Amino acid sequence: MVSQHVYDLCQARETVSSVLATDPSQTPGNIIKKLYGHHEHGLHHKISAKEDTDKNEDAIEAALQCGRWGPSTPSPLFLQAFADSLQCLNEDPMAGVVSPPLMGSHGTMPLTVIAPLADVMRHCSNLIVRAEKEVFFITCSWAPSVAQALIKDSLIELSKRAGKKGRRVVAKIMYDKPGPCNAINPHQFVKPKSYTSKTIDLPSPEEIPNVDLEVVSLHRILLGTIHNPSFGITPLSASKIKKASPKLINFTYTNIGQNK
Repeated sequence: MVSQHVYDLCQARETVSSVLATDPSQTPGNIIKKLYGHHEHGLHHKISAKEDTDKNEDAIEAALQCGRWGPSTPSPLFLQAFADSLQCLNEDPMAGVVSPPLMGSHGTMPLTVIAPLADVMRHCSNLIVRAEKEVFFITCSWAPSVAQALIKDSLIELSKRAGKKGRRVVAKIMYDKPGPCNAINPHQFVKPKSYTSKTIDLPSPEEIPNVDLEVVSLHRILLGTIHNPSFGITPLSASKIKKASPKLINFTYTNIGQNK
């Protein structure tokens, strides 16, 4: 059930995120081609019927070795399901929407917060100020509001804390604010002059000297705004909060600017 091709993918030491962390100048797309484009059939490996004839016991053992389970061992039933999911990687190593070595892993569980917008953003702002490496923030519409003020203040506080520890934090923010340039390219980098205006009101580079802030406006003409917004941070201190490898903590919430 687990081909040698997939087994090799899962045993690799490098992942898209680990390579990007060492060289932020690269793009995820180029890293994917670099890591997985050299396999026999590139990013679309075909598996023959003969390769899919492993005995059940062998498949479970192979699936066990394809994951990083930490101190626990998954049940045989779980490993059977995991082995089935690994078959998707035969034709596309990124079919799991994550690097193959991370298909089976352990660590901090994702957290979903359901509450009024201001309460959700207050929770998120507390997480932002604790970030030690990078912050990713994606939402739909953006307008001055209580929620927006919380995010702005948290970035300023993050910069202060980073300065005291002698480090820098990367912050990337994406929202939907359509403009003429979006007709040419849906992704438009927003300059400090624009994102510090009253309509956006994010902190200027001078206000956050220890944070490398990048702001992007995404709007695809005809299709409209981004949906299913999400928020995440990757704090290096996660191992201190909970003894596990640092993981991306994801949140869902409503549009910035609804609660004024």
